[in-house]
Formats: sequence, structure tokens, C-alpha cells
Amino acid sequence: MILYRLLRLVAGVALRWFYREVSVRHAERVPHDATPLLLVVNHPNALVDALLVGWMLPRRLTITAKATLFDNPLLAWFLRIAGVVPLRRASDERRRLAATAAAGTSSAEQFGARNIEAFRAILDRLERGGAVLIFPEGKSHDEPALAPLRTGPARIALQAIREGRARSLAILPVGLLFERK
Repeated sequence: MILYRLLRLVAGVALRWFYREVSVRHAERVPHDATPLLLVVNHPNALVDALLVGWMLPRRLTITAKATLFDNPLLAWFLRIAGVVPLRRASDERRRLAATAAAGTSSAEQFGARNIEAFRAILDRLERGGAVLIFPEGKSHDEPALAPLRTGPARIALQAIREGRARSLAILPVGLLFERK
């Protein structure tokens, strides 16, 4: 908890220094209590997106990130202690499977079950009334429109309700817009 507060403080200082103005519309719609909250956010500006939402949200946030970030041992250590949940993207898994096939080794992992542990961690946080951030585009990009949305957020929400782990789940769509990144 102390680490999260420290990271949030540092992010706030950096964001205020880098951006002249940050404005939030409809902040009153964010549940402040222990209502399980799934934030579904577009992803136009890489790391800044998670920092910005984490800084502006008035409650602790669990962030999801692509699992390939965890390939770097030092970064993986930091992300784990910060409570980031790794999500294995289908595109990254296809590349991994192709690499293992080319190397002549077989993969024991089931491609379709690649995020079972991640979903379990997310559902645990929602069950405890936590807030979880997920980027449904599955990538950061510079395009002026949304990239095709992935099914992860819907699958998480449906599983949380089906399993009775988040009866009053709130889903909050968040749109980030930058005049200049």
C-alpha cells in the first residue's frame, strides 16, 4: 500500500510537470466505495495511460499489462511488487509458439487457456471490492480511432457475475484524449 501511494505521488508529479493541463469529466460517476470496478480504457499513449488513470482515480487500482513486459527480470520484479497483473496476448503467444516450433520443442501450454491465472488474480481483486484497469484494444497505438476491441473485459465481467464473485460489478468506460502526446 505504501509503495502504491509513493508511485502515485511520483506519477502525479511527473504528469503535472509534463502536461500543462489534465482535465477529467464526470469524475462523480466513479464509485468511491468498495464496489468492484472494472475500468475499460482506450490506450493511445503507452505507459502514460496507466499512470494517468491511476493518478486520477480516487482509489487503489490494479493495472493489467502485456505479459511480454515481464520478460525483463528487473521490470518483472518491479511490476510484481506494484501489483500489476500480466495478460498474455494472443499475438504474443502465436509468436512464442512459432518460435518453440521452429526450435523443435513442444509447448505444453494450452493456447486457449493462456490467461487463467491472470483472470483468477483479477477476479480475486474484484471480489475484494477492488478496481481493475484493462485496455480492451490490447495494444497502445497512435491511430485516431479505437483499435478493434478484445473480449477480455467482457469475459472477466461475465465470469465475475457467473461465479458470484462481484455481484455489484461496475464497468466504467474511460476515454483518454490527448491534444499532444
